[in-house]
Amino acid sequence: MNLKPILARLQNALGSQDVHNLILRMPTGYQTQNNTSERSLNLVVGYDGSPDSQAALDLALLIAHQTRLATQNQVTIHVVYVLDEVQIELLTKIYSSSSSKAFRRGQKKSTPVATLSGTQALATKSKTILLAQADEILWRARCLAEAWKGTFVAHLRFGSLATELKNIVETETADIMLLGCHSQNSLVIRQLDPSLPCAILGISE
Repeated sequence: MNLKPILARLQNALGSQDVHNLILRMPTGYQTQNNTSERSLNLVVGYDGSPDSQAALDLALLIAHQTRLATQNQVTIHVVYVLDEVQIELLTKIYSSSSSKAFRRGQKKSTPVATLSGTQALATKSKTILLAQADEILWRARCLAEAWKGTFVAHLRFGSLATELKNIVETETADIMLLGCHSQNSLVIRQLDPSLPCAILGISE
């Protein structure tokens, strides 16, 4: 697809001459590819509820709005929240540690401190807490997108952030991915597959 008209509309909407600085990565031949972008546009936003990811979502909504006004094409925004299994393990360890201390204070030293079933219960509790947080974060994103009244899809994924973003980009045939990153040196950008078939936009400092 041709990114130039999108950036031109974004530049006019923002009143800024520096929108090209938002491009963090551009696949080879991206601007001359012929694909379904003539009829539709798929935007993927990496979202975790932080101010930077919120700015990325705001930028995606602005691009979607300007594109729809100018072309009447279908625009879909995919918001992706990735729950890392490491977060679950870390929260489980925290609960396990605090529970073990409380257990030792109330029991004899000869009593086993932890059991397998207890550890499993803590892991389940950790997952429940993180899932509730993820649901709230995605709900906030939905609320913010309501004013746009366009096609909005929320994705909750589990695993590595870079891997899951790549999977969504490929599955949804994304044209642009927007991240709350300020430069090409951001950790997420470095972790992403260099062969990712879409442009990556960040946010300005």
